[in-house]
Amino acid sequence: MQTENLFELTYILLDKKSVTAKEMAAHFGVSPRTIYRWVDALNLAGVPVYTSKGKGGGIFISEKYALDKTLFTDDEKQELLASIQAVSSLSDATTTQSAISKMHSLIGNIAPTKANDKSNWIQIDFEPWSSKGTEVQELFLKLKDAIFAEQQVSFDYYSMHGESEGRNVQPWKLIFKNQAWYLYGWCNKANEERFFKLNRMRNLTLLSKPVVKFCERQSQPVQAKQETQAFKLINVVLEADAQFLPTLLDEFKADSIEDSGNGKKRITLKMPDIPWIEHTLLGFADEITVLEPEALRNRLKTRISQMMQNYSD
Repeated sequence: MQTENLFELTYILLDKKSVTAKEMAAHFGVSPRTIYRWVDALNLAGVPVYTSKGKGGGIFISEKYALDKTLFTDDEKQELLASIQAVSSLSDATTTQSAISKMHSLIGNIAPTKANDKSNWIQIDFEPWSSKGTEVQELFLKLKDAIFAEQQVSFDYYSMHGESEGRNVQPWKLIFKNQAWYLYGWCNKANEERFFKLNRMRNLTLLSKPVVKFCERQSQPVQAKQETQAFKLINVVLEADAQFLPTLLDEFKADSIEDSGNGKKRITLKMPDIPWIEHTLLGFADEITVLEPEALRNRLKTRISQMMQNYSD
């Protein structure tokens, strides 16, 4: 346990450059005297840690010190390389390859076998089943540049009501949520933090204005607010041919799936009570039938009647 604590203290010093014995004592749950003993132990092990008394004093580590690459296990090396390779499609190819090469130099090459090669276990691929993926990738890279440069951006955005509005946003993060990429940042128009789906953006421009509002939770995972949270959820019961069930599950998360006979499935799920669900359900044409609630069935009947009038001679 003491060895693990010594390594952790070293990592903290490498990250923060300086700490106080009181801070570390509270962090590890030991006395300041124990912290000073650990400092002596690190010095004996060849780690250039030193202390300074008085105002501005504390525990320091040499800026030129770096942990020996042999401290990484083979599994840790695989995880580091996998993390870089997984996001290779989200960055410039030359930069990514350079990072991988430097990582190999830092931690040493691994001689993978079929049994232990884990570096390619995941891949993020923007190449779409449609042309949409290419557009999103271009937006992603531009927004990444804006976040790194701390520049504000402007774009036209289609809301869930189909209205296009110009937005000026101070970008903080790019977040993948529920099969889609979102920009998370401060909307100057709404004067609050907002999420913007990349699929709905048009005419993205990087502005010369710097970001002046920064995310207070920059280092913490962000829970994206779903647009549906402002609406009531209703229980919906559908019946669909079994062969169309995979397509349905691509769009919705089912609460339950049961056989209803004659090669059909009965699916129950929760959906937001907004006009969007009518458009979505009608998109399945005669492949599904809404059984409940009755109010939703009636709304769909009205829509279908209107559609028939549109195509009547």
